[in-house]
Amino acid sequence: MPRSYEMMCILHPQLAKQEVYETLEKFYNHLIIYGASDIKFIDPVVSYEIKSLDDDIPKDIKNKILVQQLVSYPVLKRRKGIFIRRDKKANLKKVPGIYIKITYKANGQQATKLYKEIQGYEQVVRCLVVRVKKQVDYAAKNSNIFIQEQNGNDNNNDNEQLEPEYIENDEAQENEISPEEQEILKKKNYLDLTNKVNTIPELDNYRKEANEDAWKDLTEWIAESIGEINFGAAEKSVNRLKSRSRNQTPYEIAHQLIIHKSLQAAGVELIADVVQTVNCILNGLQTIELPRLSKLAAEMIYQIADIYGFDAKATERKTEALYIFGFTLLSEKVVEAGIDWLKSGIALTKALKVGAKALMIYGIGHLACYYYKYKSQYKFELVPSEDLVLQLNQISQDYFPENTSEEIVKDKLTNEIYQAFPPISYDSLNSLLAQGQWKNADQETGSIILELLNRNIKDKVALIPGEEIRNIDKLWTFHSQGKFGFKIQRSFYFTDKKIESLTAKLDWRTWFGCKNYEKLILDLDKAPEGHLPAFWLNIYADLKLPEQKNIRESASYLFKPDEVNRYLTIKWYLKPILERNDWES
Repeated sequence: MPRSYEMMCILHPQLAKQEVYETLEKFYNHLIIYGASDIKFIDPVVSYEIKSLDDDIPKDIKNKILVQQLVSYPVLKRRKGIFIRRDKKANLKKVPGIYIKITYKANGQQATKLYKEIQGYEQVVRCLVVRVKKQVDYAAKNSNIFIQEQNGNDNNNDNEQLEPEYIENDEAQENEISPEEQEILKKKNYLDLTNKVNTIPELDNYRKEANEDAWKDLTEWIAESIGEINFGAAEKSVNRLKSRSRNQTPYEIAHQLIIHKSLQAAGVELIADVVQTVNCILNGLQTIELPRLSKLAAEMIYQIADIYGFDAKATERKTEALYIFGFTLLSEKVVEAGIDWLKSGIALTKALKVGAKALMIYGIGHLACYYYKYKSQYKFELVPSEDLVLQLNQISQDYFPENTSEEIVKDKLTNEIYQAFPPISYDSLNSLLAQGQWKNADQETGSIILELLNRNIKDKVALIPGEEIRNIDKLWTFHSQGKFGFKIQRSFYFTDKKIESLTAKLDWRTWFGCKNYEKLILDLDKAPEGHLPAFWLNIYADLKLPEQKNIRESASYLFKPDEVNRYLTIKWYLKPILERNDWES
């Protein structure tokens, strides 16, 4: 759980103004890298001009310092912490230096890690971290603050990871509402769906056709799914697919989403070797329970609606989900194929075969695509016209095989994955590099990386197969005579393993971040070694970066957000590639 912190740092008084800002840049980068938000700096220029707290400084200047809350080094200790008195009578040691105060939010271990990083800077004389308690009035009575001196053993560190994982599966993120709110929403949705079934003949017919208990369970699961979905994360997942697939149709984008959902249901992280991936999906689906599978399928329907331009959170989506489930799973062909739990009930079905589970996800997703395609074209409410219903029925009949034998299901899933994610082609990249079209080749490399990232649900470059990275590097190294490529960038990085140094050596550096892509030198003769590929500076908007709205607003007078975003893209995407050993030949 994020908490509010204050950090008071004293920098060496001998630092030049430029060095002060360079140090602040490091502070800022560490704050955002370790998960801080709501970051605010006291303008360091005020402190810089004062430089020390000697007695000969006029009182009005000292008062200005107190107003700015630039705190001197406390020496009064109490228990494990340090007790600061901000009243003027306190016996405080006066330490010369440039005083910087930063406020931010983070969890306990993030704050500890950050403290250790900053305390180790040679420019820093002293650094203290204050954990700010909620609803504390700092102007109250004694004006006292209890400071927990960070020593790596904060008992209130929330047991969270020291270095939080930013690039994670969207659907695994914490839910947006409380359990109590979920329960209320579940009951409301269940009553709403039940009432809809009673008033809509088509849904009522599905209810009568289905096993009574199975239909009730399905209705409850769909009602629950609305409360359990992190719609913000689900929307980001869809938007990421859209942004990386600008030339694809909604069906092609939705097809990739369906594959992602099958991976998520099976607990599989990425698509590598397709045959192996299919085996992993089927193995993973053996243990997933039907309620969880149905909720994931419902979430998939909401996301497919989003892809086709409909609001995923709109109340009518849950009724549409129930309609699509009924339409798909009660068709004669599906029941004959052995996917009959809704018709027969879980008790009679005993256990749904793993092949049936897989086809259930793909079949429902496939039909949802056509349902929302027709809905966007013909503007119906819930039930399409009779001729459209006939078309949807034919689509569903044609999609499902005659049975769910392991061999047939494997062939079906293999074809699905190949259609959604065809093998990566390096022909275009090779041609562009051979012709010396460095900018186009760099952008083509970026497109390939995005395509590779789309093949894992956690959006991690660490999961990209090493062979793919090796293929890219070989082409760059060969056509540039060893001047460009990941390999030479890797050699620069391992001189000190610092991104700041790497970006400087590659001539990607600006004062507080990384250059605009258009300012790069896209010429073999003029560019420095390792300057390309540099597509990271051009595609950060298509990658998943942490929310930084508060950071941008609070530090806009010191930092350019786009430059920082480009820096973070290097940190979170290129760095893991350079640190891997499985691709360098």
